Parts: sequence; C-alpha cells; structure tokens
Amino acid sequence: MLEAIRDRAQGWIARVILGLVILTFAIFGVDSYINDRSAVLEVAKVGGDGISLEDFQVALRNQKDAIEGNGEGKANTEDPQFRQAVLDDLITARVMAAAAQQSGIKTDPQRALKALAEIPAFQEGGKFSPARLDSWLRNRGMSQAQLLTLLQQDVQLGQLEVGLREGSVIAEGSIKPLITALSEQREVNEQIFDARRYQNPGQIDNAALEAEYKAQRTKLETPAQVRMEYLVLSLDSIKAHIKVDEAAVRRYYESNLSRYSEPEQRRARHILISARADQPAAERTQARQKAEQVLAEAKKTPARFADLARKYSQDPGSASTGGDLGFFTRDRMVKVFADTAFALKKGEISGVIESEFGYHIVLLDEIRAAQAKPFERLQAQLSEEWRTQEAQKRFAEQADKFANQVYEQANGLQAVAKTYNLTVQTSGWVSRTQAEPAFLAHPGLMDAVFSPESLTKKQNTDAIEVAPNMLVAARLLEHKPAGVRPLAEVAAQIRDQLAGRSALAAARKAGAEALAQGQTGKGVWSANMMVTRMQPLNLPPEAIKAIFKQPAKRLPVFVGVETQDGYRVYRINQVQAGNAAEQHAGRIRADLQRMQAKSEIKAFIAAAKADLGVSIDEKVLGKTEAR
Repeated sequence: MLEAIRDRAQGWIARVILGLVILTFAIFGVDSYINDRSAVLEVAKVGGDGISLEDFQVALRNQKDAIEGNGEGKANTEDPQFRQAVLDDLITARVMAAAAQQSGIKTDPQRALKALAEIPAFQEGGKFSPARLDSWLRNRGMSQAQLLTLLQQDVQLGQLEVGLREGSVIAEGSIKPLITALSEQREVNEQIFDARRYQNPGQIDNAALEAEYKAQRTKLETPAQVRMEYLVLSLDSIKAHIKVDEAAVRRYYESNLSRYSEPEQRRARHILISARADQPAAERTQARQKAEQVLAEAKKTPARFADLARKYSQDPGSASTGGDLGFFTRDRMVKVFADTAFALKKGEISGVIESEFGYHIVLLDEIRAAQAKPFERLQAQLSEEWRTQEAQKRFAEQADKFANQVYEQANGLQAVAKTYNLTVQTSGWVSRTQAEPAFLAHPGLMDAVFSPESLTKKQNTDAIEVAPNMLVAARLLEHKPAGVRPLAEVAAQIRDQLAGRSALAAARKAGAEALAQGQTGKGVWSANMMVTRMQPLNLPPEAIKAIFKQPAKRLPVFVGVETQDGYRVYRINQVQAGNAAEQHAGRIRADLQRMQAKSEIKAFIAAAKADLGVSIDEKVLGKTEAR
C-alpha cells in the first residue's frame, strides 16, 4: 500500500531511481535537503535560487557517466564547453521549476503513488516492496519527505513541458506542400575535396607562426599560479587517529538508549476507496457510501477482509496482496491512518476513516512491542558514531591551538604537522580558479597565498576554514605571475592550426576549380546516388541544402558547397517530383509539431530567464574538483 498512505514514502522518479537520468537530483541537489548550505560557493543564481558548486560538480559527474556509459566516447569535465552545457541544463531546469510553481501547477498524489508501485527498483517478485523503498532511502541518507519534495517538483516540470508542447498547433494546409517538397528525389554524383589531403604543417614558416602567435596573445594568457605546501586539520584527519574504546562506546550507547530503541510497530491491512480533495462533493459522497458498504461487508465476514481488499481496494500497491501493509511505525503513516491503526486491538476492524487519498477501512493483524536494539547488533555503527563525536570534540579543542601554532611558527609547517600527527602535502600549480584538490581554490585561502606578504616572505598563511570543520594552512613554494604562454610551448599547436586553415583553403580552391571543370564535362565522379531531404544518405546537411536549392529546369546542373572538412561538388542528373502520399502526413505533422514546440519552449525559457534574472560566477564555474 505504502504509496496510498505514507506521506513521506513517495517516489515517482523512476528514471532517477534507476540511475538513467538523474534529472531532479541534478536540478535541486539531494545535498540541498540534507546539509546546511549557508556558506557554499555558488556557480550561478536563478532569481534568488543558487546552484552550488557541489551540485554542479555532481551534475558534471552524472553527465560524464551517462555519456561514457552509453558508449558515446569520453567526456572531459574540465572542458569549458562541456561545463557550460551542463550548467545551461541546470539553469534551464531551475527556470522551468520556478515557472511551474508560478503557473500554479499542482501534482496529483494518486498519479504519483500509482507510479511508485510500478518502479522496478521498489519491487520484489513483481510487487511493490516497502522494505526496498526504505532500504533505498537509508542508503542515500534521505527521508521520505525529501523524496516526496523531489517527486512533486519532477511532476511539476513534466506537466509544464506537456502543456507547452500540446499548445503547438500545425495548420493542415501546410502539410501536403511540405510532404511534396520533402519527398522530391534528385539523382546526383559527387566529388569530395577533403582538407586532410592538403595538410602540410612543414609549409608553415616561422614568420607566419610568430604573426599568428601575436594575434592569439589574449587567448594564450595564463593567470597567476602558485605551488604550495599545505596542512589540513579536519574531522577526518583527527578521526583517522582515534582508536575505538569499547567501554566508552558502551557508555555512549547507554546514554543514548532512546535513540537505539525500535518503536512499537503494527501490521495492518486496509481497503482504500479513492477520493481526491478537489473532486466534486457528489463524487466524494458516492465514494464514502461505497466505503460504508464495504465496511458493512467486512464487519459481517472479517475472515474475508483480504479477499474484499483484492476486490474493492483502489490502492495499487497493496490491493493485490489483500491490503497487506507489512509492519510500520507510527511516524511512517499519515496521521489519521496512524492514529487509527495504533488505537485498534489485534483483529479489530476500524470504521471508515478519511485521508487525503480517500476513505480507508483498517484491519489490525499484529502488534510488535517497542524494544531496544542490542549493543552487539549496533556495535559497528556505535563505534563509528562515537569516533565521530570524539573527533568533533578534539577538533573544537585543537582548532584554535592549530591556528596559533601556524601563525607563531610562520617559516614552515613541519613542526605543526608533527604536533597534530598530520602530513604536509604539496600541490601542483594552482590558480585562483583552478586547483586540485578543489578546496585549495577557496577564495579566503587564495587571498592569503597571493597576498604581498606571502609572495615576498613565503611564510605560513593563517589557518583558513575552507569548509565546515576543515582548516587549511599553506606556505608558498613557487610563484608564476600572470603572463602569456611562450611561443616555444604553443608553437606546435599554432602550426597545426595554420596548417589546417591552409589545407581547408586549398581544398576549397581545388573544389571551386573542379566545379568549373565539371561544368565543361571534366572530373571524376562517384556512382549515382538518389537522395531526398528525408533520406540524405551520408551527405552533410549543407550539401543537401545546396542540392535542393539549385533550380533544375535544364539538366545536368552543377553545384559546389563548402563544408567543414573541405569542399564538395555535385552533378544533378535527374529530378523526380515528390509524392504527397497520406502515409507520410502523420510523421511530418509530428515532426513539425515537435519543431514548433521546441521553438516555443525555447522562447518561453528565454522569457522566464529574463524575468527571473540569471547570473553566473565565471570564477566558480571554472573550478575543478579533486579526482
């Protein structure tokens, strides 16, 4: 049942759960719901809603995994274009979410709950399994309320997009002329002039190389960079040296016993007659009357309750199992249902109760009394909790001392490292916006490292809090001022660029000459190819456009076209008129509607962005993360 009862156990986002498309988690960030985000770096703002660097980096990894998992090649998360594309998707999703809320789009709990029962990840033996849902939530550190929030936002986005798409209307009079044009066939021959045939980097002289280097100086600028040694005092660094004291762990268990007690649980069956709050009063009255009739039948023959649930219940998650909900605690159900179930005696049937999902009849099957979980069963968990608590105490005790010692022993970090049993680490070249690990690019730490005092004296920086419970002190080792990459470093890259440009020009020149010769009957042509706009074979889009744009009153006709890889020449031998057959109309209509809907959605998003206001922090956008 769970889906029709629990106010926190809802999760319609099957694609998210199955790990195929992590849309909502990328949009909203699970961490946004779990941790305090009051002091995080934000890569962008959509209205008053920030996209944190952490959420952005999660989205980068998700997109990279999706691309590589689908066999689409390697994805470089440090590529500026890739990063911008992922951020654009996040911004668009946030804009759409805001628009959905402003439009007053509401979700239907029953629709979402029905979908939950159909998610394979939450099924066992082809049936919905509350235990699997609970396990999934525990593994991700989420509550059912958080999953419900994600669900509602995801449904809102889907409803908004459907509304925009269905608003696109195509005029019927435009279909047949378009089919005729798209199905027209042209027989062509082809000559290809590939720029790679003309590639010769050795032809690029030094004068051309130096001229291009000067022209690209702004693109070759490098930011100021430093190499540094640094110390990290954090919960993890302290925790790594804490040995478990079993006696202390047992005392911790006993002082927190209420936390480790299993509350009373009950196992019940129910029959649900669905009724939404927004339904007409007459329909709700009819549903209530139906529930009263079923109740009378259940009271008359209690032993047949499971059969009645299979026959009448409209809860897709439990009807097939005779209404069985399994064991649950009071906080796992909506209040009215929980109050009823926990007031019943074993074997007792309730009256008709009303919740946001409709009308319920409840039969209590079993009662499992509250009991404390044994220490031995929880020992590993307790030990970890105790170590974390102990680390928090020691961090609070050591933080000020660490900061003072770093300041007092300003000429190096080795003595401080020895005091706190830490390791001095050395960075690679880092800038204010690019660093590994990513926390080294914290603005406060970068300001300290790049300060005049640090650059001249190479003394320890202050201990900077780069994240909650994480202090970093650094000392400069080397400094590279901002400048331009030397010619020797980029000469090969520039030479290849010039050679490619020269080869492309040579290919296009040769192609234009061949076009002129072809018109006098010269040239070596490919075999005949019959192409249409809908079946372009392997010809590039610009070639198809040129072929069908060319008037064909007198044949043969010749046309040339510049392509990204060179030049192509085509001889058009014959033209066969298109056929406005009705079998193509459905496909064309659907394609036109998709194109128009895409255009309208794009315009809608642009207007919504302008209305909300979108800002991007380019410095944070460029930050990388530790591998």
